[in-house]
Amino acid sequence: MSKALLNARNKMAVYTYEICDEAGQVRKGTLEAETSEVAASRLKSSGDHIISLREGKKPLKEGKKPLKEDEQPLVSPLSQPIRLPWLKTVKSRDLVIFNRQLATMISSGLPLIDNLRVLSEQTESRELGETLRKVEADISSGSSFSKALAKFPKVFSHLYVSMVQAGETGGVGGVLDEVLNRLALFLEKEEKIKRDIKAATLYPKLLIGVVIGGVVFMFMFVLPQFLTMFTEMGSALPLSTRILIALMSFTSGYKYLIASIALISILAFLGYKKSEKGKFYYDLLQMKLPVIGRLVRKIVISRCCRTLGLLYGCGVPLLETLETVEEVAGNEVVARALSEVRRNVEEGTGIAKPLKETGVFPPMAVYMIKVGEETGKLGLMLEKIADFYDEEIESSVKGLSSALEPLLLVVMALAVGFIVVSIYFPMFDMINTIKIK
Repeated sequence: MSKALLNARNKMAVYTYEICDEAGQVRKGTLEAETSEVAASRLKSSGDHIISLREGKKPLKEGKKPLKEDEQPLVSPLSQPIRLPWLKTVKSRDLVIFNRQLATMISSGLPLIDNLRVLSEQTESRELGETLRKVEADISSGSSFSKALAKFPKVFSHLYVSMVQAGETGGVGGVLDEVLNRLALFLEKEEKIKRDIKAATLYPKLLIGVVIGGVVFMFMFVLPQFLTMFTEMGSALPLSTRILIALMSFTSGYKYLIASIALISILAFLGYKKSEKGKFYYDLLQMKLPVIGRLVRKIVISRCCRTLGLLYGCGVPLLETLETVEEVAGNEVVARALSEVRRNVEEGTGIAKPLKETGVFPPMAVYMIKVGEETGKLGLMLEKIADFYDEEIESSVKGLSSALEPLLLVVMALAVGFIVVSIYFPMFDMINTIKIK
């Protein structure tokens, strides 16, 4: 054998395949090829459907023995990443990129298992990579893609699994890549709303932090010295100064009690908020607040309509769609309203009338849903409602930020002004007394 042939042979990789032939028989085997694309092309040329195709281990060279367990190369601890348990989350951005890439690879005709293996190695998210490897193993064991995803609810939501199942079983013509692209678009819009809200509330949060930090600093280090001096003067003090002295005396004398009450109150509130009843009343309070309530309501309506339109447009049955939206609504008030709507739909009524009776959805949204039902374009109409409310959310967030900034500045000025006046007037009286003497 010539040297050129030997070099070509060394460049060949061994691929393990599983195919389904024209007779419906599943066969397994191995073949050598330069790349996975070449291997897939050879298998498809015979009219076979590729179930899986993966690169196997290269055979050892002749005369070379495998390494023993104690001869395996050591891995330096410094090369291992630091992994914190509370950071084990998959970001929405990573899921969007994964969806886009997987949709492109599926539309190119590459096998699903190979796609998952490649993407698990390429993703920047370590948690997503590990999850994809487990999903790949489940599919190799005979599980469907949607069932494999359902085992990881912290990464793939019920909405995500339902959409993938619709793409597998006939929704949108059973085109999984189209479903994944729609999911990516949905996640991108959800992420954009979150970014806009965070950006709009960043400056108010900083102002609140500055006010609280400044007041705490003055109470701990500045005021005690001045107030002790004023008390020792024995002269009449202004009302604001007397209030400040009383407040300082109370906080210093009962600081442990105050801290304990505050901690217990916070823990009790968080515990009550997690209960079904507490979550309902907390969400109801949010929706009834003067300014923030309208924004919260718009966010919830947009999310519900977009999810409804996404699932219904992909061929998911309406009852199953409503059940999924109940879980992802993020608001217990709206979830209970949708549960009532689902019960009415089970009895044979349309969706618009029970939505109107809940009183949660605005009349405009209910009317557009009614038109969508009558024209047979409910999915499209729901997406238009969501787009409308997305624009409303963007303008409301900007308006909220513009309204909060001056209000917080006024509060900060009043707080600092009260403390300054409480210190300035006694010092002014003390200076005048010294001049007279």
